[in-house]
Amino acid sequence: MFQTKSAILYKSNEPLQIETLNQEEPKHDEVRIKVSVAGICASDLHYMVGDLPMPMPVVLDHDGSGIVESMVQK
Repeated sequence: MFQTKSAILYKSNEPLQIETLNQEEPKHDEVRIKVSVAGICASDLHYMVGDLPMPMPVVLDHDGSGIVESMVQK
């Protein structure tokens, strides 16, 4: 396991909470990326304001860039 910081939305129309989470090591055909930059996109904004229902809590951000740190292949 390793730790990562994440922007978590607990409830629409409330501020994101930046928290440290534990994440498992990569599994078969997965990679671990050290994120250098990340952004909130339009779909994240819809979750934040409540336009799109989403089970919560949810970790936002799927627009990022970084360096592959490890991977597990066949």
